[in-house]
Parts: sequence; structure tokens; C-alpha cells
Amino acid sequence: MTTCLFSMAYCKKNDISNNADEKTDHLPTPVAEWRFDDPQDLTHATVGNDLMLNGVHSAIDGPLPENGAIRIGSGSYYRLSHDIKPKANQTYINEYAILFDFKISDINNWHSFLQTSQANEDDAELFIRYPQGTIGLSDTGYSYRKVSVNQWYRMIMVVDNGNEYSLYLDGEKILTGQPQDVDGRFSLRPEILLFGDNDGEDDWIDIAQVSLYDYALTTADVQLLCQQELSSNPFLTQPWLQNVTPNGITVMWETNTPAEGTLTYGTTKNFGSKIIPSNVATNANTYINKTILSNLEPDTKYFYEVEVDSTTSEIRSFVTAPSAKDASFKVALWSDSHYAHPWSKMANYIVQTITPDFAINAGDISNSGNKRDDLATAFLPYVCGTIGSSIPFYTTFGNHDVGSHWGGGDLIRQYHDLPDEVNSDPDSFNGSYMLMYSNVAFISIDWDNMENDLRPGGWLENVLQSEQVENARFRFIIIHCAPYYERWQSAEIPTVKNNLPSLAEKYKVNAVISGHMHAYERGIKGGVNYITTGGGSYIDINEPVGPVIYEHIIRGTNKPDNPPNFNNGLSNNVLTIEIEELKANVSLHYFNSEGEYEDVIEVVEINNQEGK
Repeated sequence: MTTCLFSMAYCKKNDISNNADEKTDHLPTPVAEWRFDDPQDLTHATVGNDLMLNGVHSAIDGPLPENGAIRIGSGSYYRLSHDIKPKANQTYINEYAILFDFKISDINNWHSFLQTSQANEDDAELFIRYPQGTIGLSDTGYSYRKVSVNQWYRMIMVVDNGNEYSLYLDGEKILTGQPQDVDGRFSLRPEILLFGDNDGEDDWIDIAQVSLYDYALTTADVQLLCQQELSSNPFLTQPWLQNVTPNGITVMWETNTPAEGTLTYGTTKNFGSKIIPSNVATNANTYINKTILSNLEPDTKYFYEVEVDSTTSEIRSFVTAPSAKDASFKVALWSDSHYAHPWSKMANYIVQTITPDFAINAGDISNSGNKRDDLATAFLPYVCGTIGSSIPFYTTFGNHDVGSHWGGGDLIRQYHDLPDEVNSDPDSFNGSYMLMYSNVAFISIDWDNMENDLRPGGWLENVLQSEQVENARFRFIIIHCAPYYERWQSAEIPTVKNNLPSLAEKYKVNAVISGHMHAYERGIKGGVNYITTGGGSYIDINEPVGPVIYEHIIRGTNKPDNPPNFNNGLSNNVLTIEIEELKANVSLHYFNSEGEYEDVIEVVEINNQEGK
């Protein structure tokens, strides 16, 4: 009987046979396999013995229309009896391969695939590592590739203890690991556990297929098993929002191919208008689709959906900016969300609890902004996905995003459509820019351009002395690197420290908001508030304070008026800016290390500095 991984039509079309005498195009035969296609009997084996469930699971849709899948959570696992016999002079099974079709919805914990301890009394043997998203174990090494959330993968683990340990992802070898000992930790006992771990490092995981082989698959075997993509969904990244104005907005999405799509929109879910996107190849061989909607009504809710290759996104909505120059509105602001943990929960808090009109960040929303695998860890799922699917966001690029030293570059810029009316780059691609929202100026300084843009008489000064900014209600500058740090003082940049404060004071800027240092500090000097809010991922607990202690910094390490539970600023944090006529309140939202909201522990009223 032919064992088909996908559909009979696929097997017939490709003339795949399991005849061992045929040396080409025959799929390896598993000794045990589970496909989870019957929601009434999820532990049923397609080949071999049925699984035994410990805990709970549920039936979900698989990656393809004809596939089912299961979702199994922390503390739950399957017991697998495989019936493979050990080789002569060996106690356990030392040569095997296991195939997993899997998907994860977050990287807030470790995810376990294989536990060889029948009693589940120690760590599992194969993990998705938290928070990096790489695959493996310290004993074998971890993959160079990272997995993204909400994307189906086919992973194959190949083991020949004493000789080989390899991991493949969608047919690509992602780890040539350290071979393990014969009859050691990575040998299979008569029973093994799937998706279990002894101490809770086994977060929720979706599984569409598990196949067990009684020999070490070759690279050619793996390629045969990975001929077809697991998902026919053309969206790599679902639609996200950019650059909202009273009369327009930009909607973007990412695909694998230059497939033509359409966006339909209107003030009701019946839509009524349609637009075809532009389509540009990225540096990562994906395609960014962009639609610029115009002639919209101010302060109005619109619904939209996107269709690509007969696949339709969910219906989403946006609200255009107000045209009134005295409107009340709310902004969420964060910085340095390098990793999914704890940022994923914080991003959800921004959308579900803060519910701002738009969001803006102060940079380092990636760890290496020119690598798509890195962007897929935190930026694409939680900035574009969680935030951008609901509200427009704006980015102030930092050194990890675009600085070449940290693996940054132009790739992350391709996911943005930033304001171009006032922009220091003639092509509006890598410049500093100004966003005007209801007569409030938000000026974003680009990491790559700040040396030039901050010089006296340069772009920033020309913008600050313009009539538009002079007459604004408030003036905020967002820049990744602050002019002053007490913690991690060596991160100060002379151009920023020497030029920005004098310009901010001269042109009555209300606040300079930054990141780079991963904690919270705040001061006020010459009428300008300086706020560092770099709390989007890990915290700089090991960075020294000083040697200079600035008189104007009043919140930070060992300050006498620090609020309760402040922890010297060493906690994850997000800011909100709430504008109401000529009042602006900046609130500090604090989170614990798991990304759980703690409290608003400081609210600062900003003087409007003679704004109009």
C-alpha cells in the first residue's frame, strides 16, 4: 500500500511508490504514523499502534483542506509504543527519524516535541527554544533558523547515535548537530512521549502529522517527504496598517509570490470600493503588497478585506485621523521589542486594553533587521500582526533595525510606508520624518541619518522652525538613542548629546522620547522632558549607572522620589500619550518579566510650551 503524506491525488500525480526495489521517487515507509484526521478518534494510528493520551487535546483544522490536526497543551502528552527492535549488542533504538508537521501560536515558553524518559522525569530531548524560536537542545546544538508563529512547518529529526544528529525544516537542513551516545539520552525506549516535558516547558502546539521511521533518513529521503508546502495560504503576513491621515491610509501584506490581489473597503461590511496593490520583491525573496487608500472621510471607521489567489483575509477595520486641530486622541509608545517574550503579551495589552488611535516606537523592534528569520520572531507576528492588524503604527528605526553592525539593513524598511510630506530622504525610504496628527507634531529621527539631520542648521532645525511646527499644540521628538543616560552611560552618542538638547530647548519641544537602554528613566531640563522607555524585551539589569549623575534626571536608579514598585526602572514598560486640547498626559504602564500588566505607576502632565 502506498503511504501518502498529503492526498491520493498528489501521490498519483507524482507516481510515488513504496516498492523498495525502485530507487527513485519512492517515499520512505514509516513504521508508525498518526495524522489526526478523525476528530472522533484523535489518537488513532494510520500505521502502527494508537497513541495513549495523558491530559487534554482538541481537534483543529490542519494545514491543507483534507488534513485534520490536534492542539495539545502544557502538561499533556501522548505515550507512544513503537515496536521497533534494537540492533544486536544495543539495548535501545539508536537509529531512527521522526517527522512532525507543526505550528505554534506564540513563543512565550518552550515547546517540546520528544521526551525519551518513559516516566517524564527529566527534560525533553527536542524543543523550540524560548525565547529565540530556534530548534534543538544544548547537548546537540540549536538550529540557525528560527520558527515563526502561526505558520505550518514540516520538521524531520534524523538520529544515528554515535554518527549523526540532523534537523531539517521544510526540506532544508537547519542543524548538523553533535552526535549522541549509543544507548544514551537520545535512544528510544520501548515507549516514548510526544510533546511532554517534566517541568512545564511544553507550551501549546498544533500537530497535523507525526511519522516514525526505523532508520536514519537520507537527505534525498527528506527532500521527497518535503516536496509539497504544508499550507496553500498565500499570505506570509496578514494585512497591517501604516500612515493614517484624515483622508487616507496604507494597507500592506506579504506573500510568497507576486500573486495579484485585491483590497475591497467601505464604511460597511458590504464594502463598495476596490483597489489593486502595488507589488515589490523584498530582499528576502518575498513580496510586499501595498495599497494607498485616498479620498476617505476624516474620523470615520472603514471595513476592508484582502483577497489573494482565492484566499480571503478576515474582515478588518481602521479609523481615519481627525481633521479637527483640537481633537482628543491617544498614542501608545514603546521601544526595544527585540524578542517575542515578553513582548507578545505587551503587544496584546496595547491593542486590547490601551486601544490607542495609533502606535509609534523608538526603535529596535528587531534583533537583526535585515534577516527575515529574525523579523518573523517578534516584528512580523506582534508589531505587524497584533498591533498593525488593528491600528496604524510608525517606526523610528534603531541600530538593530538598520545599523549594519547588528545585522540591520533595508529589509525591515520595506515593511513600512512612513510619512513623506516632511522627510529628510528625497525618496522617503530611509529618512527622518514628521507625522502631524490633529495639530500635534511627532518628529522621528532615523538612526542612519541622525548625524546629518541633527547638525545645526540641518533637517531637524529646519523642521522645528517651520510655521507648521511652531503652531502645533505639542512637539514630540522620537529618537532611538537618548542624549542622556545614567544607566549604560557609555551608550550616549556625542552628536545626539551635543546637538539635540539645544535644538529641543530653543524650539520649545515638549518631550524627547527614546529607547536603546532597556529600562525607564525620566528627567526634565530647559523645559524639555527626556523619557527613556526601552522596556519591550529583556532589561539592562547588568548595565552600570554613572559615572555622571545628572541633576535633571528625577526617575531612575536610587532617585528619592521614585514611585512605589518602580524597581529603579528595571521593569518592562509601555507609554501612553493622551492629548486633550492643550493637555498631554504621559502614563507609564509597567509589566512583570512574563509580560503581565502590573500597573500605571506614573502619570506626567506635559506643558504645551506655548503650543497653538
